[in-house]
Amino acid sequence: MEAAFFENLYEALIEQGLHAIESNNVAKAKKLFEESISIQPTSEAKTYLAWIFSQEEEYDQAIELCKQAIKIDPTFGNPYNDIGTYLVAKGQFDNSIAWFEKAKLAARYTKRDTPYLNLGRLYIRLSNVDQAKREYESLLTFDPDNLEAQFILGKFVGNKNGIFSR
Repeated sequence: MEAAFFENLYEALIEQGLHAIESNNVAKAKKLFEESISIQPTSEAKTYLAWIFSQEEEYDQAIELCKQAIKIDPTFGNPYNDIGTYLVAKGQFDNSIAWFEKAKLAARYTKRDTPYLNLGRLYIRLSNVDQAKREYESLLTFDPDNLEAQFILGKFVGNKNGIFSR
């Protein structure tokens, strides 16, 4: 009985934390995720808490929390992607690519398209049009209605430089 209570409690705290984020109450969300982790450290709670640290531009702390999340559940793709995102924010573009690639391979993912979009955007930023195109094309194989990928690839049609020509 007690174990079931705590399982429901830490899950409820995560859910409340997500609602707090939606309500723009980041400080409350942070406390709720920390409380959830104190009851039961989960990959999800650590990843959400990492996101809060990233909003405070505490990228090293956010990356460390994501690495802890991966140790708890290596099949959860979100922390891999988030590490890549935080590395991009730190200007470490080359290091971020491997993390996005790991996210693409994860068995469990909240939004499977996210690492493909992030890689596509990064390759565009790095002026690697061919690799960006491959990311968006790969994304459309399992999410053919993705508007960003459709838009970007439409820009590539008939123009190798695509979105870079103005």
